[in-house]
Amino acid sequence: MLVSKNVPWRRLQGISFGMYSAEELKKLSVKSITNPRFLDSLGNPSVNGLYDLALGPADSKEVCSTCVQDFNNCSGHLGHIELPLTVYNPLLFDKLYLLLRGSCLNCHLLTCPRAVIHLLVCQLRVLEVGALHAVYELERILNRFLEENADPTAFEIQEELEQYTHEIVQNNLLGSQGSHVKNVCESKSKLISCFWRTHMTAKRCPHCKTGRAVVRKEHNSKLTVTYPAVVHKQAGQEDTEPPGIEEAQMGKRGYLTPTSAREHLSALWKNEGFFLNFLFSGLGDVDMESRFNPTMFFLDFLVVPPSRYRPVNRLGDQMFTNGQTVNLQAVMKDVVLIRKLLALMAHEQELPWDVAAPATDEHTSRFPLSSDPHGGTWSRLSAPVSSSAGGARWWLDSASRWCS
Repeated sequence: MLVSKNVPWRRLQGISFGMYSAEELKKLSVKSITNPRFLDSLGNPSVNGLYDLALGPADSKEVCSTCVQDFNNCSGHLGHIELPLTVYNPLLFDKLYLLLRGSCLNCHLLTCPRAVIHLLVCQLRVLEVGALHAVYELERILNRFLEENADPTAFEIQEELEQYTHEIVQNNLLGSQGSHVKNVCESKSKLISCFWRTHMTAKRCPHCKTGRAVVRKEHNSKLTVTYPAVVHKQAGQEDTEPPGIEEAQMGKRGYLTPTSAREHLSALWKNEGFFLNFLFSGLGDVDMESRFNPTMFFLDFLVVPPSRYRPVNRLGDQMFTNGQTVNLQAVMKDVVLIRKLLALMAHEQELPWDVAAPATDEHTSRFPLSSDPHGGTWSRLSAPVSSSAGGARWWLDSASRWCS
């Protein structure tokens, strides 16, 4: 029996977006780009440049050196640029800023009430099975429980909410299919947005009673932090890694480098991972066992798209470089400069004490102040990396609008 052309024989069940890890991207890359010049004096692609033939042919006159195919048959190959310093991921910079602003840099915990955390986790769990009505019922259960109990513990609140959540999840017949309903997706987005806006602005940490560190973002590429003047250390906190806010940092303002931010987020994920995995579940791959992890907020190397997606426009005898290639070339120039600066600094540290510059303190290397040259070096590298991701951010926004 022939199938009518008007009847679809395949249906789209769903669509999901994920992010490659650093290890996966290194396996996909075929070339490490190290040459800032992408074309030689004759207009041919430079070796180890942004138009290296290993990334695929850029026009119909070239042949790929990786798969030995022409422009019509080669889909292109990825390359990568190794960064000498860790930088912020510009696609997730806004979420990173909200997460740092709503967490304590001293005890590495979220500053929102524990009742709010357990409530949101249970609400997101019932939304995964499409139980939209249970979201509001959980709020009523929590309000009634807080009225009946004067000072309940976090465990008691969690136990009360888990009991109702378990019943909803077990008795729901739709299962995971209910989470794809448009109203359910909209409700989940509103809950998370309300959480960021309402509960992540506490003035004081409820756990260690330390004042909130003021974190500000500048140009979507760097973060500055003003530490509180008074810090309350808890018993046994000196032995933790990272140790938290040190005495020399109290009341001072400086750059929050990606290295120190990653240390804080790793400790935060260790303490609050059960909740943050639900909060960032949309960025994880549903087919993989590994969930979203804090390393996604940072970049140790930059992916270079295939050459065919960054074509060189020609008009007569003139050549016009693709905008994405210009940004990647700016990254390459800064990488070369920063490596020279790091080599010079390493050479100065090997000199005798009376010849070399004064060594920085431990807290300065972990949290460089605004006068430290490291902060400017990080900022110089972060700016072109953020610009090179502008096209990816535009595509991500377009995809989200299309899905909605």
